[in-house]
Amino acid sequence: LELKVKDSERASATALSEVAAHGIDIISMFREKSDDVNVRHFSLRVRIPPGFDRTRFMSEISEAAGIVSVDLE
Repeated sequence: LELKVKDSERASATALSEVAAHGIDIISMFREKSDDVNVRHFSLRVRIPPGFDRTRFMSEISEAAGIVSVDLE
């Protein structure tokens, strides 16, 4: 899971809260170098729960405050 959020504590917390709200387990998390100093880039290794609704997750996290982009492969 790749997350890019605005460079603020609240945006990072919001993103992680959305991940947890959908039952996704975070196995590991790294902060990557970002091309934009105003954006935090996180790379998360995750475990997706059974019955996970990818469309709902992507819709809800994309609309959350401070989220710049999300990529779930």
